[in-house]
Amino acid sequence: MKQSETTSKIVLIFVLALGNFSFAQDSARVSNVLKSAKKLQKAVDNNDAKGVADTYVSLANNYYNQGNYAKSEEYLIKARNIYQNLNDKKILNL
Repeated sequence: MKQSETTSKIVLIFVLALGNFSFAQDSARVSNVLKSAKKLQKAVDNNDAKGVADTYVSLANNYYNQGNYAKSEEYLIKARNIYQNLNDKKILNL
């Protein structure tokens, strides 16, 4: 096998592996969002304000890990407002 053929195959394998890794990351993100959506729906259905706030914190963490700091901050502010309304000093003092 020629050097150029070997290099081409290695590059192809690398590109395919990178694509699979990217797809796996996207799948994990989608999975996290779906889990958070289910938790949020359950908290809303049960009129569980603390559950809603906790889910907002989870969403904020997901956005932060994706590098979307503005969206992360948005959800943290929503959570903080709920915790303040609940007078949850334990969480607010963290």
